[in-house]
Amino acid sequence: MNKEYIVGQTYSILGMITDVIQADNGRIEIEINNELKAIVNDIDNDYDLLQSKAFEQGVFLSKVVSTEPKVELECEAVFFEDEKEQKCH
Repeated sequence: MNKEYIVGQTYSILGMITDVIQADNGRIEIEINNELKAIVNDIDNDYDLLQSKAFEQGVFLSKVVSTEPKVELECEAVFFEDEKEQKCH
């Protein structure tokens, strides 16, 4: 990974959902760009939407919650090119 992330900071990450890993207790775990794990709070039943948007370019507004052993994010919002803002949190 080329970018160094700082825990507690929020970043706009350009990329795509490369995997929808699991959905439990109102939270969806996704993978962004084959390297970043992100947790999405599923307040609007976004699971099907996120699955349908896999491999489409988007911007993920995300707060870094951990960098070890892998970067983990809390997704606050996702913006897809053909959609209005898609709230994740």
